[in-house]
Amino acid sequence: MKKILIISMATMLLFACKRDSTLDNSEAKAGDSITAVQNPDTDKAEDTANSDHCKIATDFLKHYATNYERIYEEEFVTYGAPYSLDFKVVDNYIENAKLPRYFTDRYIRNLISAFVAIDKHLKAYPQNDGTVDGLESDLILHSQEPEELLAQIISGKIKCAKLVPDNVLIDFQNGHSLIFKFHGHEIDDIELK
Repeated sequence: MKKILIISMATMLLFACKRDSTLDNSEAKAGDSITAVQNPDTDKAEDTANSDHCKIATDFLKHYATNYERIYEEEFVTYGAPYSLDFKVVDNYIENAKLPRYFTDRYIRNLISAFVAIDKHLKAYPQNDGTVDGLESDLILHSQEPEELLAQIISGKIKCAKLVPDNVLIDFQNGHSLIFKFHGHEIDDIELK
């Protein structure tokens, strides 16, 4: 009798486990189906995020272009013999360009590190003429002649397109292109394409 009771309980336990396993598998399959149905919504969310990224990138560029002269009213470099960097001007640049509003802390730290490296280079290799290495081009637009790009930004003649999630491409009419990389809703990097 004990054997029959133990075998019956083991059989019931085995069937119960088998049933739970089957339910788990069917739930996973149902979950997969739901995920597949929800993927269009995810794509819409990505499209929304990227359109938000386009808006953030173009809003920043509009601010940058309309305030360009104020942002660069002071020179980073103190021209004397030898050249040196003025970090008060760097701080003013960061504030006037509204970098903390649009950019990640990582981006700002990397920018400051780049200025520190330029300053160290100037101290190690004193310079008293020419362009300072690292400051040959506009820091945001990555161009030695930003005037045409600024005019295109102000007149709204730039286009923004999604590349991959969290990256957008800004195209200018003259073929100049920038890739804005995002972390959340903040710009994490700008690269020349």
